[in-house]
Amino acid sequence: MFSFILNQEILQQAANQLPPYFSTTGNIRSEQNLYVAGLVEGKIDCKETVFIAENAEVRGEIWAKNILIYGKVGAMLRAEQIIAVADSAQIFAQLYCAKLMLSPNAVLPNGCYLQP
Repeated sequence: MFSFILNQEILQQAANQLPPYFSTTGNIRSEQNLYVAGLVEGKIDCKETVFIAENAEVRGEIWAKNILIYGKVGAMLRAEQIIAVADSAQIFAQLYCAKLMLSPNAVLPNGCYLQP
């Protein structure tokens, strides 16, 4: 869907992966792309792209260069560049980004802020 940002298959081969059976409480820092397919309760701080898979859930803030959302997220999301929201995304957060990309049936929360 958002292949012009980052091919999903390439991202799934990222050095940092949290698989579907993975669950953690605490903060996560990553210098490279981060693929989340499990549950994270805490803040994610990533220098590159964070991909939240369809059945994944993040209960905490996400700070990254780009954020691609297919799963469930809460708290605040802040991207230096792009936040991309898929139809399957469930967002309970405020979004801050330079560019917002929406799939045709995406649903957004009340707080979206575009910052150049």
